Amino acid sequence: NYVINRRSIIVFLREKKDVSYVTIEFDYKTFDVLQARGKFNKKIDSDLYEYIVNLGKRLNRERCNQ
Repeated sequence: NYVINRRSIIVFLREKKDVSYVTIEFDYKTFDVLQARGKFNKKIDSDLYEYIVNLGKRLNRERCNQ
């Protein structure tokens, strides 16, 4: 399992506290997007995907600066 072996990390992007909007799997070391799915496992649009890719890049930079 990739999560158990620290190859990936699962992140839940939410609009509201208890309502999942997008589920994202990032590579554990690089924060590259491995997959991202919307509610009911639906594909997400390209604008949202671009936002998630940029989020991963930002998370990777922040981690490297610690």
